[in-house]
Amino acid sequence: MNGINKDPFACKLACHLVKAQFGDICETACCCLLDRGMLSAFDLVRSTGFKPSQLHSALLVLIQHNFVNCYLQTEEANPRRPPISQTLYEADLPAILQNLRKPSLLVHIRDESSGPAVAGEEADQSLSAGEVNEALMKMLLEQGRLNLDQVIAAAAQNLEQPVEEARELLQRHFLGLVQKRYIERAPGCHEPPPVPFQHRKGNRKSAPKPGTAEEARHQAQQAKALARAEYEKERFKLPGRLMQAAREDGAGPEPPKKKRRMGGSTATGPVKEEDDKEKVVLWRVNRDEFNKRLRHAACIDMVQQKNGPDAAAILRAMLHATQSYETESQAPQSKSVSQDEVISFVRELEAIDPDYHPPDTVADVLRELSDDALQPVSYTGEGPGGSTYCVNMAAIIRHKRLLVRLCCYFSHTCLHSTLHDNGNCPRGAVASTGICGQARADLTRRREVAFAGALPAYICSIAQSSH
Repeated sequence: MNGINKDPFACKLACHLVKAQFGDICETACCCLLDRGMLSAFDLVRSTGFKPSQLHSALLVLIQHNFVNCYLQTEEANPRRPPISQTLYEADLPAILQNLRKPSLLVHIRDESSGPAVAGEEADQSLSAGEVNEALMKMLLEQGRLNLDQVIAAAAQNLEQPVEEARELLQRHFLGLVQKRYIERAPGCHEPPPVPFQHRKGNRKSAPKPGTAEEARHQAQQAKALARAEYEKERFKLPGRLMQAAREDGAGPEPPKKKRRMGGSTATGPVKEEDDKEKVVLWRVNRDEFNKRLRHAACIDMVQQKNGPDAAAILRAMLHATQSYETESQAPQSKSVSQDEVISFVRELEAIDPDYHPPDTVADVLRELSDDALQPVSYTGEGPGGSTYCVNMAAIIRHKRLLVRLCCYFSHTCLHSTLHDNGNCPRGAVASTGICGQARADLTRRREVAFAGALPAYICSIAQSSH
């Protein structure tokens, strides 16, 4: 479980958000899951006191909006009883709190998509790619898990376009969002619950002896891990019709060739009809990918403020080169990339983004960043492509948080001192009467002086002492 689940204030905020959106019954069920962890439906009925029908409806709403995860737990059979299966429910606190970032997610997806929409012959040519992607993401954020037809119908209504005319346009943009991993398949309810993390002391244990109960438990854990791995394989798998459209555009993978069997012929053939007849696939927003992209944007903004636009341009190229290798949204460091790889990705970004202006000497900027006191970029060695570097994302984010805290403290101190010196407002009157013109100008001047010299130097000294 994430450490945020232990914060009582985060749990209280999550309960208020659920109550404001879905009402008292959903709030009570969510608070019970946050307090007690994974529970079965029987335990939830006993803990909340609601009728089973009411609790069933509340759980359906919470699961639909990705606020609650459900798992299938199967207990092994023994000579006295057959195997028992039950569904466990767990509140997803980070997903609930992610609701507060919905405007940021929509602004990010709109600003990232530049240029006209990939329109068909019957689609409205006035739509931009940002508007179409924003409409698709908005529907998934507001309505939770949806299948492809529901997403297209809701997005077409939001864009005020006929569904049949905008279907090809929306399908192509949906394909792009899945390939960028902004959208993923929603997990099913048949997956086993995650294994809780355990701190191991001493050396690792040897393999269990054959025929023992410990070996049976070990095999059961491996089976659960395999079931979870199956979802990871299909997490970003496209349905048959989108795969066909992607191959027609040259953006999707080719179907694997089939081996010759018993006089049969080798075929690469079109996508099978059974792919379209498979179980209904529900899609949802991949919040981990959004958190990763927003984290990258915060790192670039911080380096631009501290080291200038040239350093920010190089950092953007490094993060663009390594973003596909990040397996978690809170990774402390990026993958190491060589100097030649950074140069190649700088040229790639120049071709994609006309507003991207990198420096002429990439090697000098990389050395300056690695020699900086805060070390936003670390030198990791030598390779075939020259010197290798990695981005210290955790250090940059820690520096940004420290800067925000010091800024808030400094602004609060300057505000009170300015008001008391001018004598215009008594203590405690800031929230009720606001700031007068002279006090506001004085406060702005002091803040600019602080950011010009004293505050960055103080932050650098704190960062050096923390290492």
